[in-house]
Amino acid sequence: MNLQDNGTRTDELSRGDFVRITQQNRIPRYKPGDRGMITQGPNNLGGGQRYYLVIMECDNPLCTVIFTEDEIERDSSTRVACCTQ
Repeated sequence: MNLQDNGTRTDELSRGDFVRITQQNRIPRYKPGDRGMITQGPNNLGGGQRYYLVIMECDNPLCTVIFTEDEIERDSSTRVACCTQ
C-alpha cells in the first residue's frame, strides 16, 4: 500500500476507475479479465473488507454489480472492451 503525506492510500480504487475481474471472483457470470468501471466505493463491508459497485462492459443492458476489493484490480489497458461469456 502506498500512502500520501496525509495518510490516504494512493493505490486505492475510486469512482471512474476502470477495473478487470481477478481469479478471486465469486460471481460465475463473470470471468477473469472481464472489464468494468467503478461507480461507487470503496464502501466498508465489515471485518476490514471493502466493496465497490461496478458497471460491467459486457452486460447488456448495463447493470451495477457488487465486487469485493479482492475480486477486481485496476485496468490501465487501452484495449477494446469485451466479455468472455
